[in-house]
Amino acid sequence: MNTEKKALVIGAGGAGHLLIPAIAQSYSIAVADGDDFEDKNKTLQTLAVTGENKANVMKDVFGKNKDIEAIPKYLHGGENILPDIIFSCVDSNFGRSAARRLAIHANCPAIIIQNEAWNPMAFLFLPEMDGTDLCPYVRYDLSNLDSSRNFECGGITVDADEGGQSGIANLAAAGLGATILHSIQQKNQDNWIIEAKSIPWPTWKKIKDVRKEMIQNAK
Repeated sequence: MNTEKKALVIGAGGAGHLLIPAIAQSYSIAVADGDDFEDKNKTLQTLAVTGENKANVMKDVFGKNKDIEAIPKYLHGGENILPDIIFSCVDSNFGRSAARRLAIHANCPAIIIQNEAWNPMAFLFLPEMDGTDLCPYVRYDLSNLDSSRNFECGGITVDADEGGQSGIANLAAAGLGATILHSIQQKNQDNWIIEAKSIPWPTWKKIKDVRKEMIQNAK
């Protein structure tokens, strides 16, 4: 009987396509993405095939020696998918909201990976957190990010002289997600990393750290 855990990766772009080979050793993987590669993707994603669906390309590339399922569409969160863990690597409020709903339905953790406000970040969402001050969707309003500026790959679109997303930033974001994944292997949930950021230097907070902040702020 196959007891390998299942991972759902939402978004096969910048961070997603780097995360997939890293977790493939430990999980069977379903990759969901309704987007097709464009020429511009080739500057950040070496696996890009112009005109091909991103999820299908991930299956073609990584599925030769590994169980990879392609879901070539955008998920809305109402699907009956039951993974053991979800990785959200998308650039939209809609996608992040879908990850939240799917995690609640499957009663599994979700790791939200993005380059928010130019900086690689990752957050841990647990269904039992939903609606509480521990929930990253509450603390950072991840389902309703500011629409006064355009957002791309989870971060604000920047002008040419401001820098912007890069392959290294995508790698850093995927790495932060992997750091959270590594932390939740511990039995003591209080020591799980709930948020990780790379700028101005790598920092992270455990669940117990955020709980302590909540107590201090309530005084």
